[in-house]
Amino acid sequence: MGLENITKDMLWFAAIFFFTVPPVLRFRENYMVPLLATLLVFGFYTQAFWMPDFYAAQDWIGIVIICICILIAYFLCGWIVHYIWGKYKSVYLKNIGAFKPLFNAWIFSKYYQIGDDYIIEIRRLRMFEVAFADVAKIEYQFDAEPAIVSLRITDGVEREKEILNEFCIDETNPCFEKVCELINEHFPDIDENWLDNAQNSGNVMPVILFQKTPKAEN
Repeated sequence: MGLENITKDMLWFAAIFFFTVPPVLRFRENYMVPLLATLLVFGFYTQAFWMPDFYAAQDWIGIVIICICILIAYFLCGWIVHYIWGKYKSVYLKNIGAFKPLFNAWIFSKYYQIGDDYIIEIRRLRMFEVAFADVAKIEYQFDAEPAIVSLRITDGVEREKEILNEFCIDETNPCFEKVCELINEHFPDIDENWLDNAQNSGNVMPVILFQKTPKAEN
């Protein structure tokens, strides 16, 4: 199709699609957002390319296929933005290769990269990484319903709300045991039995395992 055959309706379809990529990317955990955006873009598709007969059963096959293709396009566009945005956000990911961690985070919505000297929590368009040498506070919380211990690690740096401020992981995650091992290795003053104590105490309030003494101001 030549450029001379492109109509205003086709341009509107493309404009609305790319205009709705950012909110779908940002709120992809909420499936209503991509579904509603798909219906909106499909409406412009019918104006630009094909108007189905909603009373014809065979046309519904085409409607479903087109909507699925729009969702796939959202997914691919979101992944491209996610990868470009996150590829150079972490010095550690640059060293080990960012593709696999970012891809896993995009598919599963959360991914942990655990190293001997650092930990990274990756979410869609958000990331928090900290070296153990820079950790300012480690705390755990026991959640009674369900009975799970959650671990929080932060470097104490205040950040904007849209940026992760701490590394959060609970004992249902397979990486939890490795993180605990590294904590015991890097912070020998922490009781090695803190996890057992947390599970037995039933304390639902956050308990500080480690906290740096703030430097005195001159």
